[in-house]
Amino acid sequence: MDNESHVPASPANANAGMSSDSSGLTNEEASARLEKYGPNEIEGKKQSLLLKLASKFVGAIPLMLYLVIAISLYLGEVIDAYVVAGLVVFNGLASFFEEYKADNTLELLKKKLSVIVSVKRGGTWTTVPSSMIVPGDTIRVKIGNVIAADAKIIESNYLSVDQSMLTGESLPVDKNLGDIVFSSSIVKGGEATCIVSATGKNTNFGKTAELVKLAKPKTHLENNVLKILKYLMLLDVFLIVAVFVASLFFGISLFSIIPFALLILLTSVPVALPASFTVAMAYGTQVLSSKNILVTRLEAIEEASTINILCLDKTGTIREFRKTSL
Repeated sequence: MDNESHVPASPANANAGMSSDSSGLTNEEASARLEKYGPNEIEGKKQSLLLKLASKFVGAIPLMLYLVIAISLYLGEVIDAYVVAGLVVFNGLASFFEEYKADNTLELLKKKLSVIVSVKRGGTWTTVPSSMIVPGDTIRVKIGNVIAADAKIIESNYLSVDQSMLTGESLPVDKNLGDIVFSSSIVKGGEATCIVSATGKNTNFGKTAELVKLAKPKTHLENNVLKILKYLMLLDVFLIVAVFVASLFFGISLFSIIPFALLILLTSVPVALPASFTVAMAYGTQVLSSKNILVTRLEAIEEASTINILCLDKTGTIREFRKTSL
């Protein structure tokens, strides 16, 4: 089987610095390329804390509660408006602080798990964090190492790597002189000297990660809440139509019926539903964290709880999962 058949070859910056000489890059060249190509890491799209907090007050569920507040104020139910506003604030702040805490924990874990790479700079072998690797660097990999970037083998007697993280192959793959080893692969045997061809988001692993970021499906929780609201709104429309028909039959003024119709709409909206979900998921986050499970999004708990079939291959790659639905 062709070792490279599962993964597309050389990424965007593959041509950068492939002709590095035996002494490796100088510190000045490495600094210039680091400035040009950026750190060798896949960064998530960072959002300011203010925007992240504001996002918790935008969406279908908050808009539903804003509608309830407006109707309550129109009907003179000021206390009800305050209660619902309090629920909106509680819901947003609870979700924000749980995710903020998870993000901080995740950043700390990333720092602790930072990969150290053996690299040749100015004719001398040294070690640097993987984030400092640039295209054209000469690196040395050996058994047990996590390969920090896509690189071409220029010197090796034998090298076997586990690239299941990228290709899903269950067995290690032998790599020969001139072959490309891929970022996030693990060396299972042998050692080799390689020249880095791509770093960060330009690696094959990085491109896969970028595709995952583009996927923004609606959560199972959002779909179910919207489904509940749809049925409630249909019931509201039926009741309001019935009230107007009755008012015409009994000769009651339509203007006197409007507040009553708005009251029907107000009482049918489950204002405590979002807060109840948030409290339940925040509690679930605490329970999971006590078992060393990190939850980065509150909705992820509910999403995972709906799975009833999970299919994995021998490498742990998720092949298929099926979820229950209401």
